[in-house]
Amino acid sequence: MTPPARWGKLWVVSLMPDSLVQYVKSVGPRRAEQLNRLGIKTVSDLLTHFPASYEDRRNILSIAELKEGETQTIRGAVTSAGELKRRGGRRMFQAVIKDESGFLRAIWFSTRGGYLAAKFKPGKRVIATGKVVYNRYQRCLEMMHPDMELFEDDNKTTTGGILPIYPLTGGITQKSMRSIINKAIESGVMLPETLPDKIIKSLKLPGRDKAVKKLHAPDENESLDLLNSSGTQARNASYLKQKTLAHWVAMNEMNALLLKKTYPELGDKQGKTDMAGHTWYWIRTTKKTEDKNSRQVTFTVYSDKIRQHNLTRLIAYASR
Repeated sequence: MTPPARWGKLWVVSLMPDSLVQYVKSVGPRRAEQLNRLGIKTVSDLLTHFPASYEDRRNILSIAELKEGETQTIRGAVTSAGELKRRGGRRMFQAVIKDESGFLRAIWFSTRGGYLAAKFKPGKRVIATGKVVYNRYQRCLEMMHPDMELFEDDNKTTTGGILPIYPLTGGITQKSMRSIINKAIESGVMLPETLPDKIIKSLKLPGRDKAVKKLHAPDENESLDLLNSSGTQARNASYLKQKTLAHWVAMNEMNALLLKKTYPELGDKQGKTDMAGHTWYWIRTTKKTEDKNSRQVTFTVYSDKIRQHNLTRLIAYASR
């Protein structure tokens, strides 16, 4: 792993693909622990944490054009905002958004009303995305827990364009994940190429670094269907690469065992192997067979230390 360098009294962090993710701007040790639960330990892991899907916010509608039951995006001004008491003493926060065609209520339950009240003050222009519902008692449209940002922050990572939707873990929101990945991209770190130049040129492919970063920040004229297909293929390619490397680990360990003259002992044995910049964890299980002079040996390879994610299993037979 590439550590930060010291210059005078300051720590200067020059990010590399193998740098720990905690050194990405605004991450730190606590956030890094949350990212670790997603298998993100390095900057390379972060940049190859591909979107599960994409949300199209290019089509901003007027409130009058909204359709009940659909996830849509509006732009307007906050006319009123504050906490309201519900039955049983529970509270909710409501912001009324108005545009030239009508108004809509944005509602949050069990949330930090003080934070929302300070951010979404009357007069502020906002853009909101959420599932539209019709309140038949109040006779108005509503969005429950919408993703809402100030329009003054005119940045497509929060307010428009095509937004990536990432696999998450507790404590990390879509907005924070996008921000972390954007900061890693802005740092200028370059992912190493995995294909030979000859293949890239002959097939007229974009470089790996450019292709990966485009999945995180697609152009506004991209096809949403194509992006979702590309994201799925990227995740599948990453998984297939893991399975291939894990299979090589199993084959190497099996060959090393079979080349030994010693007869394998019954039971389980745990071990680990370093390959392609990653530590692979395995369990070797040896069982009896009907032939007294032969034993079944199984190598199961995992991507994680606690051996939960089984990637491959290889079975062979050892004879006396």
